[in-house]
Amino acid sequence: MEPGEAVGNYIVEATLGEGGMASVYRVRHRALGSAHALKVLRPELARSAHLRARFLHEGQVLAQIHHPGLVRVTDVVDPPGVAGLVMDLLEGRDLERRLRDGPLPVDEAAGILLQALATVQTAHAAGVIHRDLKPANLFLVESEHPVGVRVLDFGIAKLRGQDQTREGGTMGTSPT
Repeated sequence: MEPGEAVGNYIVEATLGEGGMASVYRVRHRALGSAHALKVLRPELARSAHLRARFLHEGQVLAQIHHPGLVRVTDVVDPPGVAGLVMDLLEGRDLERRLRDGPLPVDEAAGILLQALATVQTAHAAGVIHRDLKPANLFLVESEHPVGVRVLDFGIAKLRGQDQTREGGTMGTSPT
């Protein structure tokens, strides 16, 4: 997607990041003028009805769980060939990028960990298991004091009682 491109009620402003399954864009609502993040499943994956449904299911699941450590999903865009989740736009950086600046002070690291654990506990209580927790999926909202933490990327999350992994398949990030 390119800046100026329309997707549903949103206009793409910039690319924020790209992952293995999806890209994230800064978008603006056409009528309201509000800024949001739009997570869009890669086009080659959006052609699979199974992957498309699973991706949109992530939005449905997250919209049902209310916790300050989760990014709110506020809308879905689902025109032909596109599967997208509209979310709150966050300002800051992920923990992986922060760690490139050097080690964290112990009290700051403990605060980040405690916030992430509280978020994951809430997800688990709702029957959702993340399955890919890593520094890149912990977003630091540095404008909050203390630093706010949002757990990101529930794209491969599992609902307790559902088997979504294909036999012989793996989920999550491979250790390197």
